[in-house]
Amino acid sequence: MVLRKLIQEAIEYIWNNNIKDDLDKRMISNEDTLKCAFYKHLRERLSDEFLLENNLRIVTELPLSNFDIKNGDKHNRIDLTVVDPQQTDFLPLKYWSNKVIVMVEFKYIQARIERLNVINDFSFIKQIHKDIEKLHQLTQLEKYNNTLMVGAFVHEMDYGSDKISFAEDYLHHLNSSPSNIIELVGFLKGNDYRTVVNKFG
Repeated sequence: MVLRKLIQEAIEYIWNNNIKDDLDKRMISNEDTLKCAFYKHLRERLSDEFLLENNLRIVTELPLSNFDIKNGDKHNRIDLTVVDPQQTDFLPLKYWSNKVIVMVEFKYIQARIERLNVINDFSFIKQIHKDIEKLHQLTQLEKYNNTLMVGAFVHEMDYGSDKISFAEDYLHHLNSSPSNIIELVGFLKGNDYRTVVNKFG
């Protein structure tokens, strides 16, 4: 739990500082660049020394067991994880038996999609809710009881507000307030980005 707390503090710091700066500079333009930037900043913030001393690795696209989640094979991966890997012979790192400390799911919704009227029915919210449901479902499994679940969502839209949440109402709909889920949100206010960290439970 001490390691998880330290990593959570690092995650919240980089979201409100490094990722915000990258968004303001327009260095992030889609989900892949968001994930790459997040990996870079998290590894630098934690340091290789910290990761090695605590036998931790940052792994992207970590496969889950087919028994972990019900959404089908294409969803059975986590975008980014921090794991304590237990080596298994003849298998690459991402297939080792891992104690998962943190799971992060990313969504980046581009403004151009809105201009094409593709998501006027708020289907972008449905995309985000799928990730929230996925993380929430994993919190119900005993092996992930102590895993920090993070939803990291950026929407190129001016909400005219300093604070929004995509997860709060959905978790309320599920009658759930899990303390191990946090939501990172980035959105426009005017020409600048706002970043917030939402906690539940």
